[in-house]
Amino acid sequence: MHDNNSQKSFGKLDVEVKNNELKKFFQKGCAKSFIPKNDNSTTELVTLNTAGGLTSGDNFVTNFKLNNSKICISTQAAEKIYSGYGYPARVENKVIVDDSSTLFWMPQELILFNNSKLERNSYFDLKTNSNLLICETIIFGRRSMNENIENILISDHWEIKINDKIKHFETVNFKGVLRDYFKNKSALSNNCAFNFIFGYGESLINKAETIDKNLLNHENTDMAISIWDEKFIIRSVSEDNYDLRIALQKILPYFYNNELPKMWKF
Repeated sequence: MHDNNSQKSFGKLDVEVKNNELKKFFQKGCAKSFIPKNDNSTTELVTLNTAGGLTSGDNFVTNFKLNNSKICISTQAAEKIYSGYGYPARVENKVIVDDSSTLFWMPQELILFNNSKLERNSYFDLKTNSNLLICETIIFGRRSMNENIENILISDHWEIKINDKIKHFETVNFKGVLRDYFKNKSALSNNCAFNFIFGYGESLINKAETIDKNLLNHENTDMAISIWDEKFIIRSVSEDNYDLRIALQKILPYFYNNELPKMWKF
C-alpha cells in the first residue's frame, strides 16, 4: 500500500524584471533560479529543480513578469517526470510579457518515464507590442536508453493571450496504455520525441516568413511550419530525442540572435 499523503516536493519561483533589471526575486522549496555570466546578447535566467525531477504529488509553480525587458528563460537540464503513485505531479507557469518586452521561453526537454503522471498548465499574457518565442519538447521515454513507455498520464495545456484575448490554445492529453498510440500512423506513428515552437511579434514573424526551407529538413526528424493570424508554429517529431535536439540546435539560432542559450550548449 502506498500513502498518497507522504512528503512531496514543492517549489515556487516569483520573478519580476523591469528595464532589464531584477525587481522581484522569490524562490521557495526545490525551485531555484540564477542568471549565469555569458557572452550572449540576451540576459538568460535559468531555472532548476533541486529535487532532481518530479513524481506524483509534487507541485512546481513559476510566476514571471517582464516590463520593458528582453530575456531568455531556460532550464539547467532536462526536467524528468518519474513513475509514481497517487495524484499527478502538477506544474503551473504564469507569465506576463508587458510593455515592449521580448521573452524567449526555451526550457530543455521534458522527459516522461513509464507510469509517470503530470498535469501542466501554462499561461502567457502579452501586449500587442511585445514578442514571444516558446520552444517546448516532450520525450516519451528515451529510445537510445531503452526507456519504453507503456502506461502514462499527461495533461498539458497552453493558453496564450494578447491584450487579454486568446491568441492560441492547445492541449495534449494521454492516459493509460500508449501501445496503440505509438503504432497508429495518425497519432504517434512510432515517434517518441515532439517539439513545438510558437512565435508572436513582428520581428519573429518576419523571420518565420523568410525561413530557409533547408533549416526544416533534417535526417530522422520531420518539421513543418504554419503562419497565420499574426503567429507561427513549427512542429517537429522524431524517433529519438538525440535527432530532435540536433535539429533544434540548428533552427533555434535563426530566431534567437544567431546563437543558443548557454545551457543548451552543454
